Amino acid sequence: MNPDERFWLLRDIVKQARIKSLHIKNFKSLHDIKIDFPTNLTLAIGPNGSGKTALVEAIYLLKEILYYIRGRNPNPFGKWWGYKNVVWRGDIEKPIIISLTIDLRNLFSRVKALEEYVRNHVYEISSFMVDMLDEIVSKSPIIEYKVEVFDKGGYIFINEKISHIDTGLEITLTRNNVVIRYSNGSQIELTNVYTPCLLLDKYDEATRFLNTGISIDNVFENIYDLFEDILEERVKDYSFISSLLAWATLVFGTLIDGIVGIREIDLRSIRSPQTLIWYEYLDHNASNLIPILYRIGKGRLPDNVLRALKVLFENEHIGGFFSLTPEGTVFFKLVIDDLELPPPSIPNGVWKVMAIETALALNPTILLIDEFENSLHARIQEYLLDEIRENGAVSIITTHSPIPIDYAHDLNEILILENTGYGTRAYRLKNIEEYKKKLEKLGLTPSEALLYGFIKD
Repeated sequence: MNPDERFWLLRDIVKQARIKSLHIKNFKSLHDIKIDFPTNLTLAIGPNGSGKTALVEAIYLLKEILYYIRGRNPNPFGKWWGYKNVVWRGDIEKPIIISLTIDLRNLFSRVKALEEYVRNHVYEISSFMVDMLDEIVSKSPIIEYKVEVFDKGGYIFINEKISHIDTGLEITLTRNNVVIRYSNGSQIELTNVYTPCLLLDKYDEATRFLNTGISIDNVFENIYDLFEDILEERVKDYSFISSLLAWATLVFGTLIDGIVGIREIDLRSIRSPQTLIWYEYLDHNASNLIPILYRIGKGRLPDNVLRALKVLFENEHIGGFFSLTPEGTVFFKLVIDDLELPPPSIPNGVWKVMAIETALALNPTILLIDEFENSLHARIQEYLLDEIRENGAVSIITTHSPIPIDYAHDLNEILILENTGYGTRAYRLKNIEEYKKKLEKLGLTPSEALLYGFIKD
């Protein structure tokens, strides 16, 4: 199994961990919001200035933090021109806090089944991993990961906390400190630890191992051993806590690493000749779309991209091809029947469809799309929404269009945001069956009812 296949498998496993909720504090207009996820797809709606884009950016900040830890980004707030421009009301004394709460039960079932499968195939999941996860889930399947980040005088400080909900166990980690708090109020504090303690630090190390061809179970054991070395002489239940931290590292690190976001597409860059560089991630503006497509399609359009283009054009005679120059530049042309379209002639909506389908082909754990409807016809919007649902990633799509709202499988897919004057308020509808009956009686679609105020919290 090569590194790409191994990362794919790890994401496929981790996507089985159900994200229950997201909690954001002090990011732009998001002073203090909590969002539950009854379904994988969330359609975030609201007027301009209600916090839809801020929601997408706050989640993407998690990936910017990982980039920072990996040394790929000198400052996680650089794209916003500094911390003051993103923290609530410019108050640089406040930290930005983002929490994810997950349920591990489906993940455990998947890992258990995979352990049985790989015994006769590719050895990636060991009994040791399964036994550790079994102990964690039996005590509490619910885990919260909280990251607190702030900038003081140009220095970035990151704190993490893992909470094992039903047991009351809390583990706080900084770069070189670990504090363990038990439900009875007692705590153990380990200071000046010789190695970085943050889960995202350990995940960074783990991904380096995966890139060298080491199997997932060996990576897990390496992470476990790192935490065991820190805890063994000071903590009585070091084995359980080491396994909890090792699994949290794999799960939350993979969730964050797998975030793919699409905002306003940089058409100028896409339409310009591009150097063929091996990119691991799709940029949020899709500026590196062509090299990414070339890589994941191995020199041809990936099947899912091609299918979507056939739906878009209502034409089976669609194709595309790449060509390379001796200088290492990659060119792409779209072919419709016998007509070849170079990049400058390809319509905006086609690039948007290709970007979304490319994001799905990368097997995201969390998919973020801001202003989904831009440049997209109603038919292709519905097709892409079905593709997104089928992918299985937790997906947050912001929109001003009635099409996604009326194509919602259920009203609980809709998240309503509004600016209260003291930050964004985010909520889902309650008593959904009553709302359905009311809409049917009035003969209104969900988008009409929201627009004219018939649906309120």
